[in-house]
Amino acid sequence: MLDYLASSQDEEAHRHLARELKQASRRYAKRQFTWFRKEPLFRWLDLSRFQMELATELILQDLELS
Repeated sequence: MLDYLASSQDEEAHRHLARELKQASRRYAKRQFTWFRKEPLFRWLDLSRFQMELATELILQDLELS
């Protein structure tokens, strides 16, 4: 971002900045997902496999245990 602000800020610089920001955001999201997946305190619920009522019940059970 600092390089962009220090540059001429033409259209090409803007497109380059947008690409870099998108790539950095995807990488950050991937690192977060990897961390959450390894964290034993979290339970992943595939909502395509559970009715909303059952998913809600499981979440409430987890809250009661903590």
